[in-house]
Amino acid sequence: MHTHSLSPGKFLDEKALQHIKDSLLEKSYSISELRDRINLKFDINIEYDAIKNVYYKIKLQHFGKPNQEAQKLFELLELLKDKNFIKFAYLKGFQYNLRAFIFTTNLMISHYENYYDMIMLNTTFGMNTTLAKSLKIFHINEN
Repeated sequence: MHTHSLSPGKFLDEKALQHIKDSLLEKSYSISELRDRINLKFDINIEYDAIKNVYYKIKLQHFGKPNQEAQKLFELLELLKDKNFIKFAYLKGFQYNLRAFIFTTNLMISHYENYYDMIMLNTTFGMNTTLAKSLKIFHINEN
């Protein structure tokens, strides 16, 4: 017969699980941010590890493995490049993992050629399922 009691900080009910799923579809939160949201919304004190386990399981279910997602993205970019719709470049790092990439449409290149005194870059805006670093640059040459 089991006589130990379960710690309430280690388990999530269905409402909290659904809230985590909905939150991850809305935006890419860190585990700590999700923990804070759950604790505040449901007035509980859930442990970090309980959120962490659910977080990775849900991310895998909804978004797949990052390398599979990246492969699909590259296949799409190659297709668009072959149709002369975009240009793109990428950088591989240690063990050939993807470190960075950039792509642009031919229309954007045309704008740059006509208005070369202004540059705007905005990457990973909105949902960022792989938690990639964000880059936002805006520059106007006033010379």
